[in-house]
Amino acid sequence: MVNAFVWLNLISIVVLVLLVLNNYKTNPNIIYLGLFLVSFSIFIIASYVTLIEFDPFWAAILFNYFTPLYLLAGPFFYFYTRGVVEDKFIFSKVDILHFILAFIQLIGIFPFIFSYSFQEKVLILEELHKAPNNFVEFRFNSIFTNAQNMWFRTVSFMGYLFAALVRLLIFVRSEKISFFILMREQFNFRWLFYLLCSMFFLPLAYLIFLFDVTSFDLGQILLEQEFNVSIGGLILYFSVFINLFNNISLLFFPQLLYGIPRVANKNYSISSTAVQQDDAAPPTPYKNTEYFEDLVVRIKTYMQVQEPFLQIDFNLQMLSNALNVPQHHLTYCIRYFFNSNFSDLKNSYRIAHFKKLAQNGIPKHLNIDYLIEQSGFKSKSSFYACFSKLEGYNPSRIVKQLYDSGPAGPSGATGATDQEGQV
Repeated sequence: MVNAFVWLNLISIVVLVLLVLNNYKTNPNIIYLGLFLVSFSIFIIASYVTLIEFDPFWAAILFNYFTPLYLLAGPFFYFYTRGVVEDKFIFSKVDILHFILAFIQLIGIFPFIFSYSFQEKVLILEELHKAPNNFVEFRFNSIFTNAQNMWFRTVSFMGYLFAALVRLLIFVRSEKISFFILMREQFNFRWLFYLLCSMFFLPLAYLIFLFDVTSFDLGQILLEQEFNVSIGGLILYFSVFINLFNNISLLFFPQLLYGIPRVANKNYSISSTAVQQDDAAPPTPYKNTEYFEDLVVRIKTYMQVQEPFLQIDFNLQMLSNALNVPQHHLTYCIRYFFNSNFSDLKNSYRIAHFKKLAQNGIPKHLNIDYLIEQSGFKSKSSFYACFSKLEGYNPSRIVKQLYDSGPAGPSGATGATDQEGQV
């Protein structure tokens, strides 16, 4: 059971790290989210193998080695919340102060790390598990006692959670929008609020445990395994499953990469041209509609005039650089105003360009691959897959008409493309 739980969490951590590495350029604030979830996950695993289902091997690895990282879980979460509500990646010299406590903790655990072999650490933890009352007296840290360490870590984490909550409430007030409207219309705001609330469960379990240790006999709590069925134990069990869900949430909810775009106080120019949003489009940022409507016009103009989609390697970063707009703003705009994603939007322009070329037929001594390549597609298979997905039918009949019409006979191809719309 312990090994299955540990490996499941470790796999979720690997998935989380890969998601962050592949998407951090879209919204750099997910770096903080990834660091927080990784440090919190290790904290969860260490708590589980120490308090719920004791495993000397995993406890020896996680119980003391990673305690500096546990002290960074709070700062990382606060940095993430701050970055989301400010809509920018923030790290200043002042933020280094948040790492001081973790650094002190690292110094404090050096004697334990280097004074005992790994096997000796396993034996120590096994002995302490058999005689839990000795836990209070044994020094894992040369600076703090074990009780001080646990109290300080728990209270510090809860302090950062409250600081993040204050940041979130200030954001709500600054937007001058009802909290309930934000909850209804902003998925990312809902998720951030859920994440904040869910994070209170583990420190709550620890506070209950620490209260039990203070009020009762530690040996009675752990040796007789009463903590497993106590309120604190049940909360810790619940935190385990919440943590697994949080780790893979980016996989199931890619919208989290968008953040909460705020542009009201930024120096982004708004053109005199605006585009009317489709009535069927999903809810958009309540305060920034004009900015995103203008961004729609800028994207369309750039795509139609510059035709960057004809480059095989054209990507979101290139579009972001060309328009001088953050990637997550573009992602948000394409999702909510184009009702699409970047890949489909790019390929829709490529298909429209292919249809335009097809009206003139295939040049002599060339084949359909030439038109596909000139339209920006990497391969024929990629073209067929994109065409079928976006147009709803296989392009085989258009290709056949092109070959039948020959290089000087575009009428067949023209007839096929007349019924297709342009982007």
